[in-house]
Amino acid sequence: MKRILIVLGVILIIALFVVLNLKKPGRALTVKVETVQRQKVVRVVRADGEVRARNQVEVGSDVMGRIVRILVSEGDVVERGDTLCLIDPSIYEAKVNQLEARLMSDKARFSKVEKDYIRAKKLWEKGLTSESAFEEIKATYNTTLAQMRADSFALEEALEDLSKTVITSPVSGEVMRVYKEEGEMTVVGTINTPGSVIMVVADLSEMQVAARVDESEIVSVKPGQRVRIKVDAYPDHEFMGEVLRIAGIPQTKVGQEGVSYPVVVGIENPDKSLLPGMSASCEIEVAVRDSALAVPLPGVGKKKVEGEMRDVVFRVKGGIAELTPVELGITGEKVVEVVSGLSEGDTVIVGPFKVLRSLEGGETVKTELEGEEENADRGSGSS
Repeated sequence: MKRILIVLGVILIIALFVVLNLKKPGRALTVKVETVQRQKVVRVVRADGEVRARNQVEVGSDVMGRIVRILVSEGDVVERGDTLCLIDPSIYEAKVNQLEARLMSDKARFSKVEKDYIRAKKLWEKGLTSESAFEEIKATYNTTLAQMRADSFALEEALEDLSKTVITSPVSGEVMRVYKEEGEMTVVGTINTPGSVIMVVADLSEMQVAARVDESEIVSVKPGQRVRIKVDAYPDHEFMGEVLRIAGIPQTKVGQEGVSYPVVVGIENPDKSLLPGMSASCEIEVAVRDSALAVPLPGVGKKKVEGEMRDVVFRVKGGIAELTPVELGITGEKVVEVVSGLSEGDTVIVGPFKVLRSLEGGETVKTELEGEEENADRGSGSS
């Protein structure tokens, strides 16, 4: 225990010696500075996602049955309305034939009942038949008419089902994937069970990024904001786009806390071949200041000023580091906007970090512009 106390005492003495030497009058600390100037400051929200076609459709079947023919292959270009595949129509044709025969019988029966009804009505109006006899004939007429209409509607439905055995493309585009083969069954989707996906057709002329934005930053994202997009397949190329829409239902990743929100980003006139499924990263410009007073991020810190923690910079005046509270605006990638506390042309300290960390204000400093030391080293190395 005694040895530990001795070691701690030595460390404290050394630290005190360093601090006193840093503040020793007449000794100037060498610091790197930059001049406060107006520049463009952009705050971005980053989001990862994948490339998708704007019109990307999973083609399924609205009727259950066996696939008898698939007329396209992956990579084929199709137009909207082109036939993609055929479902066995035999069951649906049989139902149509059955209902057509029933409807023919209904019409023949109705023709006779209608004549009986017209005749009975005339007799009843002349008082030549009882009301009960007329009502019985009228009831038969109404029942027969209703049955004929019901069978007519059923026939229309059966014809509709029969037409659905011919599956056509809902969009113009390229067949991206075929999941089924001839002879396999298709299943119609229900509320709780998804239906069979036969193939995927996508229009590759308009591409999007389906991105995910963390819940802490989604409130800053709005439709119409500009987006810089990097696609892993083209590491040396930057695409431009804009936020199209924000989905309202969050997504939760398994094993992670918090949620993210789906954001759809449109890609403007891509001059490269983009394919669905490619990985992409987006930088969404959520705030832009075209001409803002800005200082480099390393030059801004926090200090207690008059008992309150404030954002501060160290401004150089007459060779002295002056502690200056500032009010900050938006934060860019390398600089931060200064709303108040500085003027254009002021000189602020931006490094080195070990000196900035120990400054309190009032120290004598020797300044060099950011990058001067590196330039000097390059010059001496080339001579």
